Amino acid sequence: VLVTNKGADPAIPIPFGVMTTASLCPLEGCPVPPTPNPGKPLLWSESFSWSTNNYQVPLKGESVTISADMWIVLDTNPPYLGCITIYGKLTFLSGLSYPLTLAAQCIQLWGTMEILGKDNNTFVGQATVIVYGNRGDSPPVTMGEGNFVGSKVISVAGRLAARGNSVTTTWTKLNSTAVSGSSIVILSEEVGWSVGDEIVISPTGYFNEVGTTWNAGNSVESFLIVAIENITSPTGNNSQLTLNYPLSHTHLCETIHDERFCGAVGLLSRSVKFVSLNGDVPKTSSYGFGANIHVIDVFDSVPYRYGSVDLHNVEFTKFGKMNTDHYAISITHRDYGHPPSYIVGCAFKYGFNVVNRISHTNNITFSNNVAVGNYGGGVYIEVDTTNFEVNHNLLLATYQSPSVLSSSYRWVRPIAAFTILSPNGVCSGNLAAGSDDQAFSVATSMFKIPSVTSSQCLVTKTSAFSYSLATLTTGRSFFNNEAVACKGGLFVVAVSLSESQDSDCVVVSGFTAWRNSHTGIMSVDARANILIADVVLAENHIGITLHFYKDDVNVFSGIVASKIIGSMGLNTAICADLPDSVWNRGQHCQVFTSSDPLGIQRSCGSVISELYRRVGVLLPQWTNKPKTCAIAVVCDPPSTPDRLCVMPWEKRYGLPLSIAYAEQHIHDTIFIGFQSYVFDKAESGNNCIPSDSLEYSPAIAINPSQIDMQPTLIISGLSWNATNLAARISFGVETARCEDRSCSGQNMMIIHDTDGTLAHQGVSGQLVWNNPEYIAPYPLCYEISEVYLGVYFCAHHGDPRREFIQFNALWRDWGPQVIQPIITTRHFEGERVNRSFASFGPNDDMCAIRMYFSRFPMLIANGTTHRIMSTGTTPSEFLLRWDAPTTHHVAILEIFITQSMAINVLVSDNPYENFQAIQKFSDRYPTFADPAGSNTRDPQKRLLIVVLKGGSKPFYRFRQVPIVAVTMKLDLPFETFVGD
Repeated sequence: VLVTNKGADPAIPIPFGVMTTASLCPLEGCPVPPTPNPGKPLLWSESFSWSTNNYQVPLKGESVTISADMWIVLDTNPPYLGCITIYGKLTFLSGLSYPLTLAAQCIQLWGTMEILGKDNNTFVGQATVIVYGNRGDSPPVTMGEGNFVGSKVISVAGRLAARGNSVTTTWTKLNSTAVSGSSIVILSEEVGWSVGDEIVISPTGYFNEVGTTWNAGNSVESFLIVAIENITSPTGNNSQLTLNYPLSHTHLCETIHDERFCGAVGLLSRSVKFVSLNGDVPKTSSYGFGANIHVIDVFDSVPYRYGSVDLHNVEFTKFGKMNTDHYAISITHRDYGHPPSYIVGCAFKYGFNVVNRISHTNNITFSNNVAVGNYGGGVYIEVDTTNFEVNHNLLLATYQSPSVLSSSYRWVRPIAAFTILSPNGVCSGNLAAGSDDQAFSVATSMFKIPSVTSSQCLVTKTSAFSYSLATLTTGRSFFNNEAVACKGGLFVVAVSLSESQDSDCVVVSGFTAWRNSHTGIMSVDARANILIADVVLAENHIGITLHFYKDDVNVFSGIVASKIIGSMGLNTAICADLPDSVWNRGQHCQVFTSSDPLGIQRSCGSVISELYRRVGVLLPQWTNKPKTCAIAVVCDPPSTPDRLCVMPWEKRYGLPLSIAYAEQHIHDTIFIGFQSYVFDKAESGNNCIPSDSLEYSPAIAINPSQIDMQPTLIISGLSWNATNLAARISFGVETARCEDRSCSGQNMMIIHDTDGTLAHQGVSGQLVWNNPEYIAPYPLCYEISEVYLGVYFCAHHGDPRREFIQFNALWRDWGPQVIQPIITTRHFEGERVNRSFASFGPNDDMCAIRMYFSRFPMLIANGTTHRIMSTGTTPSEFLLRWDAPTTHHVAILEIFITQSMAINVLVSDNPYENFQAIQKFSDRYPTFADPAGSNTRDPQKRLLIVVLKGGSKPFYRFRQVPIVAVTMKLDLPFETFVGD
């Protein structure tokens, strides 16, 4: 009941309205924290040190206040305390012969808390900070208006600094394979670790030696070191560790096809520890209720209070609160005036939330850390963070939150070991192994390179892509990162619609992904053109799959100077995987799908699951509908799918871009270990035998869910190792896919093999699939069934009289009528039968609710006349695009039009504007020598004859002009008609 208008704001926009605002502080405001001004150091154990506690040393359960003028030095182990509020300074005494432990329900830090040695160097000795408490009995903490930081928390509006014993090597790689059942592990270098230290070894395959997933059962292999010896091996000086019990799984370390694939070993022990208690008992109300560190700014008074942390070689155990925004360490600032923060050389063990989430922060370093067994994600850098360094970290076993897995509302809740949403920093030298979802989820803008402009991502129509690898890799911000045994290796994320422009060119380079259950590199909703360079991908279910959401006339993607491996098997038959990672038939991937949004089912649900075991490159798709919620609304994380029916991620969603010409380039790339055979010891005596579909692994394949639009594929400089001809490229779709819908995009795809390194024919040429009607008769074109059944090759000899070359074209109209199919007929001299083929428009997309529109892929050959007829009435206006590269390429179209109307032909470099009307001939048919768009109307044959030429103006608009038709009747005798 409103009883007074006292204090009412006259500016309230709603007359007689009531607006309420929640307040954490009383009307007079929160208490103003005093400015720190600590005096001389006083020992905790001495009663005279405690002027704030009646000169008594704090007792068990008591709350403790260290006033602004106090400097307390912890020299003893107090009992378990209540909350500690530090306005002044608290330090731990270094160099003691016994370990120090400080236990509290919470710590409010306005001043300084330090666990340091002399001159701010390494703390000498052992120190532990314990934060304890059950859910419901831990006191809440408020750090000023708007800063409720929860409970069981270390809240930092001052400075928290700790330096444990120096650890030169926090993690390293194996030097040789560590075999299941062995207790010996050999490292790639000498490390200064000690007997009794705890270590963890990374998984080296999403599927282990018995075919179960890395996260099933005993998923994290951690051990204590019982002996350590430095040895010399052919590779150099190494440390040999003896473990306290044998390995449960084999951890690979081998050189395979000149690449080193090795598991990692991380050190988890540190001399300074932060430990959370009471949150690790399952099926209790406090399960997942861990402590957390919250670094904030407080602007309630002057001077402003800025929080910061300086943590080196510190161990954190069971930090973070499950199902909340209270992460193990969160750093959130209000402006960029704060001091820098450092988290370096630390270990994070079995936490209940994200390891470290950073927002609105300038100058943050997260480097050389090891994290294992954390729920909800690892490092999360938000879009408004600048000058960050995320370098040389090892993140193992990143789990989805149990509450998500047990939720009755099943949805894809993306997580990643590394989430980098800001482009304003560096992420390099990191390894993510074993993630329930992605290893790296990175904003598209992170891959922009100053030296790379949009000119580096321009379509070429037929020629190879020219590039400089040095240019593509200089000045990059994301490089030398590695992912193994995750669902996905790298997810290129669209953070927002404005993050990139259609013309932008971004470069993904210096990345390694191997043995991931779904993808090696994936983009979703990308607007920028993407170029992938200098990457190594091995034994991923799908090596590369790119999805674009953009509105552009020409769209580009490319792969250069990379190595893509299908099977890492070392068997002489080359068609067997290594025995330490078994991909069981029918269970050869694990992905998120609409029926399995949690990604936990063992049946493979990818779009290629019914066709292949693995694919190196799944050709990209460009559609008019975004998949993620970040494009339409603000969501967290931005990779959250808008609808479940978009899943799996590589599934076609929306419709193809209406008038775009798309190219996929693959150059100077080596493909290894792709086979259409399977190794079968029992039946064939250690030989390869022809495989069934689930064992077939092509190097390059079309996306079987995107059958009505495929890019033009331009290839050069490919190398092949342990890959038979039949596994180089596949046009496969599910058996029933094309029975009730159009596959025109698939059927009319053109591959420009510019140097013959794909088709293995010794010359350059074009490849076209599925129908001899699409190509010229022998010897101009011929089938190369050894590459793929139904693939035809048209060789290029440099002599137009001896070669046949054609280019993609597209008919697009905006009429509501359904005019499909459009029939194209060619006539070749010497053939009695004309060659005809049909074009169908795109399929309806019931998931995106995007209905059919008239878009018909076509093939138009150079130097050839084509007759084109629509099944329905030709629309009054339509657009034709021909993708021939130069004006030397020319074709003539004879378009059958039933209506008695004049037709204007206009030509432009843009499908929407700048059209110019072209000359009509009234006395002759146009020829190949006439200008582009030259045309005539033959009303008797009901034909419009028009000249097409390639080059910079590929768009032809046809507009019907109504004319008056007059019928006249003349009566006269026959004799008069034939007489003089």
